[in-house]
Amino acid sequence: MYNQTFVVQDVKSGAVSEIFSAIMRTADLCKFKRLRVAVAYASLAGCKDIIDGFETHLKQWNDVTKKWLISIDFGRTEPKALEFLRDLPNSEVRVPSGSNLLTSKLIPDRCFHAKTLIFDGNRKSSDENFGLFTGSANLTLSGLHTGAEHAVGLVWIPPLSQGERRNLQNVGKILAWWDITWNQSDNATKKFLAEYSKICPKSSKEDDAETVRSFASSDVVVKPLKALPWSQARCLWAETYELYKNRGKNRPGNQLDFPRGTRVYFGFPPKDVTINTIFGNVVLQYDDMPLVKRSVRFGHNYMDKVNLPVPGESGPSSYDNTYVHFERMGQKRFKITLSTNNEQKIWRKKSEKQGMLYEMSGGRQYGFYS
Repeated sequence: MYNQTFVVQDVKSGAVSEIFSAIMRTADLCKFKRLRVAVAYASLAGCKDIIDGFETHLKQWNDVTKKWLISIDFGRTEPKALEFLRDLPNSEVRVPSGSNLLTSKLIPDRCFHAKTLIFDGNRKSSDENFGLFTGSANLTLSGLHTGAEHAVGLVWIPPLSQGERRNLQNVGKILAWWDITWNQSDNATKKFLAEYSKICPKSSKEDDAETVRSFASSDVVVKPLKALPWSQARCLWAETYELYKNRGKNRPGNQLDFPRGTRVYFGFPPKDVTINTIFGNVVLQYDDMPLVKRSVRFGHNYMDKVNLPVPGESGPSSYDNTYVHFERMGQKRFKITLSTNNEQKIWRKKSEKQGMLYEMSGGRQYGFYS
């Protein structure tokens, strides 16, 4: 069997995390025992993100042979990214033209710009699965999730037709490049990385891009694979049950709880904070009522809490036992509507189709979609 997948990613068109998801699909099909990666640039956050994905998708991840060819051209790769990959089980990192780059102020004689992942069985046999994923994305959060990237995934799974076998043989001949480059590259030893760290510039890198900057931190409360699509979704909805009566025993409540991390949809970073921290304000509008400014905070119940327009004033008579729907209308500005049964079913289907339908521990459903 031969399988080919082409993906386009661009946060501006709503296509988020397409590269990451396609890499994982290729890996799932291959059931590989060896992983070889060649990329131009890598960030620590990007490396941690993709390794987390591999650990989730592959039970025997620690047993997989891992080889990483990663450039330090112009100092755009983070030293800690190389250290992280090197210290994985059965893992080795090499740097193309590494020694020359250390003595030439990281200016290459020719740029190493490969972006390819190779999945196979670690032995030269035509009767094993083989996968190739190649495109424009670097090993960064931006490359894996929000950057404008194109890529193709190719998988060969025996039995193969004669044409498929010839095609795979041609790919194998071309990938002889790997062994040549690997053997000519420098080991990312502790000494090498110490020298690189001394001369690595502090200039902006890929994960300083606005769409991913806050997700590259080490103290995020929700993983980028979830949080990045949430932060870019056009709509969010949630089942309410009966809201807590924060305004008094006989008055309908207006505080809607979401799981920790949902704050990113409203434009706030996923950083870990203490309880009752106010993230900031958003502008909300229920139907055609006046615009109101309301706060989003991390509640004492360890949930992200949105203060809705006050019932009977700038909001509906009650939010209880319905579905609240937010639609992004601008930066930190959202339109609110309540669901009819037919609308709620449409929202749920859209969220499910886009892989963003969830259920809280108490049974309340919520979802995102674009």
